[in-house]
Amino acid sequence: MTNSATAWLPTKLFRIAFAASLSISLGACKGSNLESLSPSSVSAKTMMQPNKPGSDGAQKSKPRAKPSGKIDESQGVASAPEAKQLVAIARPDAPAKSRASRRQAWGTVYYIQAARAYSGDGGVSLRGPAGQSLGASLSVRDFCRAAREGTVTVSGGKAVTFNHAGWTDRPQTDCSKVFPRVRRDEVARFERTVFEPVPSDAPEGLGSDSRYRLVPYRTVAVDISVFPMGSVLFIPRLKGKKTPIGVHDGYVFAGDTGVGINGPHLDFFLGRTTANPAPDIFTGGPATRFDVELVTDSAVIERLRRQHLR
Repeated sequence: MTNSATAWLPTKLFRIAFAASLSISLGACKGSNLESLSPSSVSAKTMMQPNKPGSDGAQKSKPRAKPSGKIDESQGVASAPEAKQLVAIARPDAPAKSRASRRQAWGTVYYIQAARAYSGDGGVSLRGPAGQSLGASLSVRDFCRAAREGTVTVSGGKAVTFNHAGWTDRPQTDCSKVFPRVRRDEVARFERTVFEPVPSDAPEGLGSDSRYRLVPYRTVAVDISVFPMGSVLFIPRLKGKKTPIGVHDGYVFAGDTGVGINGPHLDFFLGRTTANPAPDIFTGGPATRFDVELVTDSAVIERLRRQHLR
């Protein structure tokens, strides 16, 4: 026969231990760092000019788009949506043995251009692939910069975002004064750029491969002869850098290409901001090189691929 006093003691101790364990678990959950890889509005746009985005350094023209948001007219850049809409950067740390093909690269940044609708003399009408008017005109300066970045949000009433959609046969304006030090063949493409409204499932825009949406702080434009489209890259020096949506884990996704992206050149997408979180890495010129590793871990590749797939 079991003594009632001695039987009660372990039962009570079990209950106390269980309650303490439950309290600790709840506390841990409450303070945990969410690592969602949802492709929703991961955008942020505010102030600094990192890679001298207004300078004449050649970047490229490519499909990108942006979600709706206020326009910071003093900066010419769309302002960040509410913080609750931002998605925290996940940290899928792959073991070192799963990374291969380390090489050196250099970097620039690109972002979503913001502009005001222009109604004065000399404005440039935004046109679609068939030559149709899209109902908005920009100043020559804003048009040329929008063509270089690949995506523009036009304010003046309801903000509307347009994505690069190719090139027309004839120039629509002269961009040589906006980019006097850029190669003439690249400037000629800017001058012939046509646009289209961004698709609803890619509010930040599309990469040159329309299967992939652009994701701020994740997407990089690449030369696909060097880094395959859809590949995942790890940049050791990028890990730990603070961004408006979390601490970076160093992983980026090759989801875009562009005019001026040749060789081991990575163009890092910022979304709706010009604030470069890694100006010591993405310096805007080939003089500064950094290590890049091609990731082979299938779980990491799939997580970033899902984030970009439409």
